[in-house]
Amino acid sequence: ASSQRTVHGKLEADLFKQVEYMDRVLAGLSDEDAVKQATVFSETVAQSVHESWFELYGELFVTYVDGYKTETDHDNQVCGCKKVEPGFSESWKKRIVTETGDHYKVPDGGDVGSVAIPKHHLPGVGGIPRPYRGDAAAGTVVV
Repeated sequence: ASSQRTVHGKLEADLFKQVEYMDRVLAGLSDEDAVKQATVFSETVAQSVHESWFELYGELFVTYVDGYKTETDHDNQVCGCKKVEPGFSESWKKRIVTETGDHYKVPDGGDVGSVAIPKHHLPGVGGIPRPYRGDAAAGTVVV
């Protein structure tokens, strides 16, 4: 949230300055030229705002994907990062268990490793995916 506030605050302050400047410029133009200049200004600023928010989205998504925070880890040769649990409180964990029941429960004797794909196996990071087995018709696939 602090990244969002920082970007929002900087963007808002910059926009106020740009609008004040453009108001002074437009005041000295004919109506026709002012409309053209205001249109170009508005389109340019809108594109810039969109790009800023899109960059923020990317930063937030990569940093907080799956509920974990991504931090730099120079020892990690795959991504140079590590995932850190944000430290959920016991009351929050209990609330999730209460609200979801057995939805996320691993069955007794279940092998979580057989359904999780280590990220270094993914083709996107140069890995070779393992073959999978499962019943596609039943909607289950185990990798």
